[in-house]
Amino acid sequence: MGAICEMKHFLFSKFLNYSVKGVGVMSPEELRRQLHAYPELSFLEKKTTALLRQEIAKWDCFTIKKLKGLQTGLLVEYSPNKGGNFILLRADLDALLLQEETRSSFSSTVDGVMHACGHDIHTAILYGFLLQVAKERPLQNLLFLFQPAEESGGGALKVLEEKNLDCYSIKEAYALHVSDEYNLGRVYSKSGSLFAATCAFDLTFTGRPAHVAFQDLAANPLEASFDFLNALKKKDSSAIVVGLGKMSSGTVRNITPQTAKLEMTLRSSDEEKLELFFQELITLAKVTAIRHKVTLHVEMESRYAAVMNDENLFKKVSTKLKNLHLCKESMAGEDFGFISQKYPSVMFWLGVRQGEKDHRYGLHHPKFLPPMESIAEGIKLFSRLVL
Repeated sequence: MGAICEMKHFLFSKFLNYSVKGVGVMSPEELRRQLHAYPELSFLEKKTTALLRQEIAKWDCFTIKKLKGLQTGLLVEYSPNKGGNFILLRADLDALLLQEETRSSFSSTVDGVMHACGHDIHTAILYGFLLQVAKERPLQNLLFLFQPAEESGGGALKVLEEKNLDCYSIKEAYALHVSDEYNLGRVYSKSGSLFAATCAFDLTFTGRPAHVAFQDLAANPLEASFDFLNALKKKDSSAIVVGLGKMSSGTVRNITPQTAKLEMTLRSSDEEKLELFFQELITLAKVTAIRHKVTLHVEMESRYAAVMNDENLFKKVSTKLKNLHLCKESMAGEDFGFISQKYPSVMFWLGVRQGEKDHRYGLHHPKFLPPMESIAEGIKLFSRLVL
């Protein structure tokens, strides 16, 4: 354990092959190692933010701005062309509640938290592209958004609601997401909806507990939950993905539970259909609660807009990217959708798979670990788009 801790400390203090005015600047690969070893959850990305600020501040061509209304994340301005339009590039910072199983030399040191969605790679890519801009000094105005809380907090929406971007004339916005569905370095996207609209919510049925020997005195919320789920299966959900990821109820085997909680998500490419289905689902839950003489509490966890790739901008980037391939819409959710609602935007899948598909570990898997080579591929993608 001591040797491992010493190695982690070495990783956290090492600088590679970058310098400005004789001062060491961290490489994107080293940044990725550090972020992966010390992951942070949504809105708690304080060390991540501080590390980025520390390294970016070594360059005099950037203006670093704290995000208004947020404790974490950064907006970095590069503006050689005063009064000109800006291109926005975004990366997300947060990790997931998941115990890592990669056995990597830089695996998570935080128990039960890991970068299982590739945000450490996304951030390293954007940081690496920022270093390229610092060296090449293009005339195009750029904004680098290091955004907190994509996973569970809707950080992109909060960035917009606090008007962090309103003082800029943003003509284009780009983001990428790694995927082990595609081979390393291959880029996939499509015009229109790329990621689905999603909503995550909890339904809690609350009843009256009683000893199982005297069930006639109880109002059983667990039975209400089963009744609701059976009725939900009979509804037409052909345009909707319905997910129940967690269900919790009860304390001991011989007492009927007081509460039953369902943690659910809905996904659809059609936001209107999603909203209509959600309202019908809530009505069904209320009717079920009344029938079982229990109460219902609905708590909305998050709502993400669909990621909509602008048709004209997609045509434009298609001419720049020779390795761009068309893909189908994903039912995954991504809060870059809020940005795509406000600015002409395109998001991409960046392939990170090496080896046979049978051996892949997908997003949100405890063994998901994109190769370090994917950072250079992502930097190359942003370079082709912007420089």
